[in-house]
Amino acid sequence: MALFVDILTSQLEAMGIAFLVLAYGLIKTYRVHSTVSDYRNALQSIYVPSLLLGVFIAFTGFYGLIAWPLVSSYNILFYDLYPILGIGIIGIAVSIKYSYKLEILGFMALLYG
Repeated sequence: MALFVDILTSQLEAMGIAFLVLAYGLIKTYRVHSTVSDYRNALQSIYVPSLLLGVFIAFTGFYGLIAWPLVSSYNILFYDLYPILGIGIIGIAVSIKYSYKLEILGFMALLYG
């Protein structure tokens, strides 16, 4: 019988680091007072870290949903929303890489609920 390995510590650290990376991108963009292309160039530096963190958050969230050993109502606190956070961070990273507008991502977030 396989044992459930609790990866909550690494997930909480990844979530904190992801929010720090996004805050760094926000502050870096706030300091640029120029054209839209300069704003997009300022955000290019957070593409790779946010993509890697988003993939890690999504995979560990799906792992937690699949391998949770207790009754399903106990995982609603963390594992039901954690993969959606990972998908959202991946969406932000992809929109930064390909210069999409974030309004599209906001509409997708509205559809996800």
